[in-house]
Amino acid sequence: MSEGNAAYRAAVDSVGIPAGGSVAMSPEGVHLTVSAPAGKWSSGDLVPFTLEFRHSGRAKVLAVAVRPGSVSLQ
Repeated sequence: MSEGNAAYRAAVDSVGIPAGGSVAMSPEGVHLTVSAPAGKWSSGDLVPFTLEFRHSGRAKVLAVAVRPGSVSLQ
């Protein structure tokens, strides 16, 4: 456990997505936790990432920065 009651699980090397399928990244499922450089990101900022797919190459995406523990799925 850490500040904000965020629990961290074991890291994974990859996430399987079947052809034609999708994956939703969320705090309740597959998610990514990164530490922002000091003062660099604020909640709500769009942060660019490049996702790499084994069979179809790379895709540039934007993720919304949120503070740990601040997301509630309903």
